[in-house]
Amino acid sequence: MPTAGQWNTAFAAKQDDLGYVPLSIAGGTMTGRLVTAAPNASNSGLNITPGTTPPNPANGDLWVTNAGLFVRVNGVTIGPLSGGTASSFAATAPLSVSFPGGIVTYGLNTDSTLTVTGGNLALRLPNPNTWTGLQTFSAGVSIASAFSAPGLVKNSDLVNASTTVNGQTCALGGVCTITASAGTVSIGVTTVALGNSARVLFDNAGVLGEYPITGTGNVVMSGSPTLTGTVTAAAANVSGAVSIGGTVTIANVLETFPPSGNLAGTADTQTLTNKTISGANNTLLNIPNAALLNSSITVGGVNCVLGSTCTPTQIGTTTGASLALNGCTIGVNTLCITGPVSITSPSAAAFVVGPGGATNPAFQVDASATSQAAGLKITGAATGGAVRLDTIDSGANTNLSINGKGTGSISIGNISSGGIGLGNATVIQSASANALAVGPNGGSNPVLQVNASVASSVTGVSVVGQAAGNGAGIGVVSPSTNEGLSINGKGSGVVAIGNVSTGAVQVGQGGGGLTVFNSFTASGLVTYADLASAALANASQYFAGASNVVVPASVIYQAETTTTYGTTTTFDFSTFINTAVTMVGNITTMTLNNVKAGQAGTIAFIQDSTGGRTAVFNSIFKFAGGVTPSLSTTPNAVDVLTYSCRSASFCVASLIPNVK
Repeated sequence: MPTAGQWNTAFAAKQDDLGYVPLSIAGGTMTGRLVTAAPNASNSGLNITPGTTPPNPANGDLWVTNAGLFVRVNGVTIGPLSGGTASSFAATAPLSVSFPGGIVTYGLNTDSTLTVTGGNLALRLPNPNTWTGLQTFSAGVSIASAFSAPGLVKNSDLVNASTTVNGQTCALGGVCTITASAGTVSIGVTTVALGNSARVLFDNAGVLGEYPITGTGNVVMSGSPTLTGTVTAAAANVSGAVSIGGTVTIANVLETFPPSGNLAGTADTQTLTNKTISGANNTLLNIPNAALLNSSITVGGVNCVLGSTCTPTQIGTTTGASLALNGCTIGVNTLCITGPVSITSPSAAAFVVGPGGATNPAFQVDASATSQAAGLKITGAATGGAVRLDTIDSGANTNLSINGKGTGSISIGNISSGGIGLGNATVIQSASANALAVGPNGGSNPVLQVNASVASSVTGVSVVGQAAGNGAGIGVVSPSTNEGLSINGKGSGVVAIGNVSTGAVQVGQGGGGLTVFNSFTASGLVTYADLASAALANASQYFAGASNVVVPASVIYQAETTTTYGTTTTFDFSTFINTAVTMVGNITTMTLNNVKAGQAGTIAFIQDSTGGRTAVFNSIFKFAGGVTPSLSTTPNAVDVLTYSCRSASFCVASLIPNVK
């Protein structure tokens, strides 16, 4: 049973039967006519609230914007509607249309139409346009393109229909005969006297010019003309070929000489400058010595003039069995020559010295074809400067071979007590296992021996003596970029390095390392300082669980790091052991990267001053009983999550709430 209050509420909400369907304020369709109240001084009968134009209006829609009133009729929007102005039409052609103020009024003929071009109102005439009557354009006509009126334009339509030639008017289309009754013809600014054959007409920069002609048989130009082309005269044997009475400037003159015969000249002296005489049959006669640049030659120190008798001096002087050449001071049984002497011969015995001549000479120079470019030079230097034997050759590099005969030895320095000096790199070319042996017993039991057999022919040992106090170096000599060096004892003998010296033995100073293939013993000698930095783990390697490195205690005990908060917060286990995140909002997604078995630590979740922040823990964290805990919501509260990872997907976790 309703209470009294419920009955009162029900009666207040009930609606009586009106006898018709009411129109809802939410909208609807009226089936009858709507008549509004008449407008008065206070209100209008109908009010349409201004707004924006509907995007898809229907026919019959009315709406109001700030621009005015609009209506949709037959699919076309009309508006904004405004007050109309009076328009009138003249009763006679052409029709005249009146528009509101500010609009120009135009009149149209019956055979033309109005069009809008580029925003302007223009008169369009039929194309092509034909006028049956006379048309008059008092302001002129401008034709933008071609104009054609074949046979219609008459001379009388032209401003200028004739021209004046020699004082006579010649009309276009007519026949004009020029007479010379005045005795002259005027062309441009030049007047030509008729009947005068003693003048020459020429083009004077586009204007007809005239030169007078005087004399007989020749053309004589007065007024100092300038000839800029080629002047061609008649043959040279024609008298008076060209006569120039005044000053003539001739540029680019072509000089022509006869193809045969003599070069004709005048009695005066003529100078030819920078001329070339070519051809196979040219003859110059009667040229004196004084006209020559060089008219003498020196023979044996005597100056001999062309055309004279010359007797040079004797080249050499003989005294008994001696011969002196080129002024040399001669001795007894001597060939004395001052200056360099060249003996040209391709013979194998080009120069021989000895009582037997070329048969068995004491000294012989071979200049045959295979060695004609090479020879020997014995140089006597200043006193005490020794004697040098050099190779003479046009090539940049030439070898010098000194050979004994048969099995004979080559001895160098066997008599002198001084050492043998080698100024540059010395190459001993041999394929023998005993290529170089040093010692009193030679190759039998040498103190030093170099093996240059085929198996090791490209490799050798270099002993380098450095400056005092810098020691000596043993290096491998080889054309290869990389070559090994083996130092071996014999059998089970020990290779001892540094057993006598008290200094340290250094390995790898040049950048290499030390590789031990068998056991290595250094009892009690390796300290922390002896470890290479690459063998010690840094924090990143420790977090990542890198192998083959030693972890120092300073890396194991790490300070707590800070992880950046985000609605998706990422914990990178390769960057921390212990970390903390301050929550300024809820963590809806928790991402764990680089989780590895064996890592353990803590993660602190800190509420900001607002508090109430929540977090969704990653499923890798496994809590007691499978129950995921919730964070403390007190402002500035600190909850510590301890973890210990058994694998990359299983970390035992426990949350210690509100740690203080």
